[in-house]
Amino acid sequence: MIRGPSDGVMVPIPQYPLYSASIALYGGELVPYYLDEQNGWGLDMNELNRALNAARAKGNNMCICYRDDDGIIIILMMKMEMIKIQYYK
Repeated sequence: MIRGPSDGVMVPIPQYPLYSASIALYGGELVPYYLDEQNGWGLDMNELNRALNAARAKGNNMCICYRDDDGIIIILMMKMEMIKIQYYK
């Protein structure tokens, strides 16, 4: 998945340390986006867009990594929005 330093992987913060370690190991760039603690660690689409735009301004190819495995549930609508962001930008 990671071909080189211009490949960015968007990772939610807080995150598992293995995410950032794996991205570094394979030579990609970690692109953090911050979850909203006040909203039950939910996804803020403005924050996701901010991180995406900042990384793309640096010339990165992007991949969005999201997690559903430890109590953070991204509802279907947010997943669809993430797919639209990835596809159309």
